[in-house]
Amino acid sequence: MDKTITVIIPALNEASKISKCLDATLAQTFKPIEIIVADGGSIDGTQNIVKRYTVELIDNPYVIRAGACQLGVEHAHGNYVAFTDADCVPEKDWLKNLINNFDGSVIGLAGNTKYEKGIEIWEKSINLSLNTLIGSGDSIQYRSYSTKRRVKSTSGCNSMYRKQDIINAGGFNVKLSGGEDEDLNRRLQGDIYYIPNAIVWHNHKMKGLKQYANRMYKYGKWKVENHTVFLRMPPPSLIAPFFMLSLIWTPWVVVACALIYFTIVMAYSSIIADKENNLVYLLTLPVVYFVGHVSYTWGFWREIFRVKRNVRT
Repeated sequence: MDKTITVIIPALNEASKISKCLDATLAQTFKPIEIIVADGGSIDGTQNIVKRYTVELIDNPYVIRAGACQLGVEHAHGNYVAFTDADCVPEKDWLKNLINNFDGSVIGLAGNTKYEKGIEIWEKSINLSLNTLIGSGDSIQYRSYSTKRRVKSTSGCNSMYRKQDIINAGGFNVKLSGGEDEDLNRRLQGDIYYIPNAIVWHNHKMKGLKQYANRMYKYGKWKVENHTVFLRMPPPSLIAPFFMLSLIWTPWVVVACALIYFTIVMAYSSIIADKENNLVYLLTLPVVYFVGHVSYTWGFWREIFRVKRNVRT
């Protein structure tokens, strides 16, 4: 199979960032045969900026990211399709390092998505927490590993597949409001590998606790929506109901669990504070972990009960 690549970039109101994304994508050492920007109806001038580049701009009437990815695949002429987001900046060897690892039973590749630590303390704390096991549930959406390894899923903003494999799996589910990458990977038949030197820098806009809580709430909701409940789930989300029941019959269990949770959180916070040489993380990171776990759990269980109510009615 010829190694022709189409890069697909979903976009919605990213006028302040999409130029950096397109500049970096056009500067790849392994040149894609085309770059497709699927815009969901931006009103901030994003489309006007895209039109200045030698890329293809298509409308995404679904608005959501799943629709952008599916439309991109349908328009793609490359045998391989790579995905990133309009608020991302791929390093120059991104495509080369991905395509060079596509062989044998490989069905998909996940690149290394990195996040700048940021300027404000809360942004730094959020980014540092997400690059830990208890902060992201081992999701490569936020984890950065040093070695190639087999994984269960990819990060939507840094991934590559054969176009035909996506088509054979039924494509992206355009009914999903999020988590479309996990849903697709669940239906693919083959191995997915993480490639550490295929690097994309991502600005995810989580600069404060409110934005962070909202994002984690959505992640919990999407787990139920796309039927990947046991894929990369943070443990606190699954045991929450049992924890609440213990308040009634065995309150000592609640106290014990709380102490264990606090110990684990403080251990992770201490390691990061020592590594970053900043004791303020001993105060901010426990708050970030707690907000993230509560928000994720709330989104997860609220969606479960919403689905059950809809089934009954």
